[in-house]
This record gives sequence, structure tokens and C-alpha cells, in this order.
Amino acid sequence: MSNEDIIKENKMLKAEISLLLERNKKLKKNIQELQDTFGYEICQYFEKCNSLQKTTKYFCFDNVFDCYEALVDYFGCSDPVQSADDYKDCYQIIFGHDFSDDDHDDHDDDE
Repeated sequence: MSNEDIIKENKMLKAEISLLLERNKKLKKNIQELQDTFGYEICQYFEKCNSLQKTTKYFCFDNVFDCYEALVDYFGCSDPVQSADDYKDCYQIIFGHDFSDDDHDDHDDDE
């Protein structure tokens, strides 16, 4: 394979990657719109299975954090989500540090 062939193939692959990235972006937008449309059903499913991980997978959220954020938005608060069976397991993914009971104590901060 000559250098010209390699350069030509490289350009072709870059164009294909660009096209696939654009398609992926559109698909993610469509999934987001469907998730927003089916917020009630997502909440019902979550209440039935009581799992962030199962809800994330079933409704094609990118990750547990996105599912958590959506559920908090759909429910209007985080209380139902915090009762999930796998909440403590997912805590690190959502908040960036391990779960601690101290995180959930009511503190009177000096304001």
C-alpha cells in the first residue's frame, strides 16, 4: 500500500467517523426526547424495580448519573430515588465519592 493510498484511506475513515458521530448525536437526541416523553412510565418502572441500574439499562440512559438526574427531575425531588435498593452502590458514580451517613445528616451550617 502506497502513502497516497494510506492518506486516501485515512481521509475516508475520518469522513466515515464524522458521519457516525453525527448519527450518534442524533440518536442520543432522539433517546433523550423519548425519555422526556415517557417520564411517567420511567417513574413507574423505577418504583416497581426500585433500582437505578435496572432503570438506566431499561430506558437506555447513558449512565446512572443521567438516570438519577432524570428521575429527580421527573419526581420533583430526590427522595424516591434515594430509597432505591442500589442507591448506596451507585452513590460514587452519581456524586463522585463514596456514600457516608454523614452526607445525609441534617447539618445546621453557619450561613
